Amino acid sequence: MWSVLNSRQGDEFMEAYYIKKKNCETVQVDDEDNIMIINLDDSTVTNLNRAGGKCWSLLNEKQSADTLAHSLLRGEESPSSEQEDINHLRAYIQSFLDQMVDCGLVRNA
Repeated sequence: MWSVLNSRQGDEFMEAYYIKKKNCETVQVDDEDNIMIINLDDSTVTNLNRAGGKCWSLLNEKQSADTLAHSLLRGEESPSSEQEDINHLRAYIQSFLDQMVDCGLVRNA
């Protein structure tokens, strides 16, 4: 299920922002930048790859799919500036954020 990146309000678009909840602990899994998040409320474990881990670390402050996408692209050795690539990454990150909300790890800011 895909959620809408932006919601229409009047003539402007309001982008959704997210922030991590305080009810979890983060554990480094290996040298590959993979991390494990333990939700202390329901004792579930979520594993994240390198990109997910980078997003997770940035969610200490409120972020949108757009701000996370641009942060990830800045970290690449040869960032792609093509709009199609940015839009694809933004949609991928929005799906990630939706899953993190479903897991109880992230909330709307």
